[in-house]
Amino acid sequence: MPKVSTSSLPLDGLFAIVKPSGPTSMSILDRLKPLLAKSRLLVDQEEYQKVLAEREKKKKKNRPRSGRMSKPSDRPKLGQGGTLDPLADGVLGNFSALKMDGKPLYEYARENKPLPRPIEARACTVHELVLERWIPAAQTPNDAEGHHYTFPENEITEEQRTSMNQIKELVLKAEVDAHPSEEQSAVTNALRQATPLSALAGQPDAVGPPAFVLRMVVSSGTYVRSIVHDIGMALGSAAHVVTLTRTRQGKYNLASAQAAASQSSASPGVDRPELMDGNCIKWEVFERALALTEGEEETSKSEGEEWEEWEQAILQSWSED
Repeated sequence: MPKVSTSSLPLDGLFAIVKPSGPTSMSILDRLKPLLAKSRLLVDQEEYQKVLAEREKKKKKNRPRSGRMSKPSDRPKLGQGGTLDPLADGVLGNFSALKMDGKPLYEYARENKPLPRPIEARACTVHELVLERWIPAAQTPNDAEGHHYTFPENEITEEQRTSMNQIKELVLKAEVDAHPSEEQSAVTNALRQATPLSALAGQPDAVGPPAFVLRMVVSSGTYVRSIVHDIGMALGSAAHVVTLTRTRQGKYNLASAQAAASQSSASPGVDRPELMDGNCIKWEVFERALALTEGEEETSKSEGEEWEEWEQAILQSWSED
């Protein structure tokens, strides 16, 4: 277990978690803030208690606040290194401070002050793109090797179809009024005669699409879903992402990424590997802590108490940069 001198607390640094699919990256951080605020590892507890007392005092006076009062949920100041969209999971870097010339970036925004220097724009680069697996469409319902695709079963209602036709008529009228010409009239007539939308249900014998798995290494800021879309377009078809997992970000990676690189599944110096996936903290570790603390009164731990499970995990993955 890493040794931490109490004189060096609270700490600023970087750690990574394994984000689950579903919640947004910021909602993950918002859930973590109250938990982390109670830890002497990340927050000066003497200052934290003063803020709690100030808040209680304001409640008792029952007066409207003048200006902005710092809330315990504001502390520590957390940020994320590379947003994952809600449906994505995997490595999400978190840092307890982000500064430029010794001042947190959010302070520049709050005070409406320009940054001392611009944040450099970086080009998006695809360093590696590998087809890991190709899964042909299943030919029969019992085809265990093929990709089974279920066509949508819900049909649009007559009311929805009528509304869509009305909207289409309004759009066509606006187009004709804006660009009256023989060519426009021909296009308008063709659109009016277009086959109305029909449900895809009732086509059980139609061959479904294949599926494939890609592995890619990209630079920061690359929107990988658009890459998959572009691949489908280049093939004269369409493609979309079903699952998206970030296995590596900077020095942090999941065990699966380490295994691919022929490394150990656990990072050196990790005393409790069950808390980690590679060198990232499993989200279940924080879920357990949140389940225990949600609904409890806001109190902090005394200095002599042992580190909680999630605090041990942070110390194991800690990186002070």
